[in-house]
Amino acid sequence: MHRAEVAGLDRLLPARTGPFLATVVAMGALVWAAGWLLAGERKTFLESREWWVQPLYLAVHLVLLRMFVSAYSGNFLAGCRAMDTDRADVERRLRRVLGVFSVAGAFLLTVPLVALDVAFVRGEEHLGAGLALGAGNTLGAADWLMVGVWAVEWVINSYVWLLIVGALVLTLQVLRRHEFRDPIERVLRERQYRPFLLMSGQGASLTLLFAVAIVAYIVATEGAVSDYIGLWVTGGLVMLGFIPAWLTLKARLGRVVDAEAVRLGASLDESTAALGTAARKPAASTGDLGARVDLVLDLVRVDHLRRLHDELGKSEAQGLVLKLLVPLATGGWRFLRPFLEFLP
Repeated sequence: MHRAEVAGLDRLLPARTGPFLATVVAMGALVWAAGWLLAGERKTFLESREWWVQPLYLAVHLVLLRMFVSAYSGNFLAGCRAMDTDRADVERRLRRVLGVFSVAGAFLLTVPLVALDVAFVRGEEHLGAGLALGAGNTLGAADWLMVGVWAVEWVINSYVWLLIVGALVLTLQVLRRHEFRDPIERVLRERQYRPFLLMSGQGASLTLLFAVAIVAYIVATEGAVSDYIGLWVTGGLVMLGFIPAWLTLKARLGRVVDAEAVRLGASLDESTAALGTAARKPAASTGDLGARVDLVLDLVRVDHLRRLHDELGKSEAQGLVLKLLVPLATGGWRFLRPFLEFLP
């Protein structure tokens, strides 16, 4: 769980796995200790499921931040290494996506979401239910600290959303402006395009882990449907990020395969014309045999390229759908339940 070479917001956390995990655990513990110290109603604080779960939930967000940045940043750079790109230019563009613009955008996206949280703590579900932690069950410093923790989690979620969108934009730019360095047969056989698809594939795996954390959090705190917003948006963006990249790769490499098929077709025509009627008779010489072998190899190569191109991204797409079915369906029954009550 080392920090990615181009890390963006994740650069605020330690690079090595051990110190990173220690920092994440310490942050959760400090948040809980600060809440306990600031609570005017200690008994209510100790009975609060939110306060027992939220520090761990914050730690999950920090871990997912690192894993998302590592998956998207690492795979994008790996895919670019197979193309005729300039490494310095690619890293500069990636830093731009992961850097100040995405951080600023994440804070802007967080504002309306935090406003909803503020309305929640001031509403009947929290303040009216006697869950406030200030003296006399009024809103106090501990309640606003919790709002601050929610805000940090929203910033992380929003940053991940912008990361997914930014990585897609960069991927499409690279695929449209640059060529693979190796011949098409090697590109398809070795699946040199795969890192561009693995961004979404690994993103789907992380979204599945996020879904598990969300469900555990909802069960522990009896949360609302709104708690699924971050999960649904993340899963939807991961899916949407995969499709354009996949279609662009299919179209771009498909044109190269078609061009190669045309070239091989011309070679086949020349070989067939050169053999003429001799193609129906046993080979008369070593040269004649070699020409026939070349003819067969060209036929096999055309078919092989077509099959490799047809299989491009199929396994990744199937894995993506399977991984995202659970996250996107998670909580759906709670959202639909009010509507189902009207059914006969």
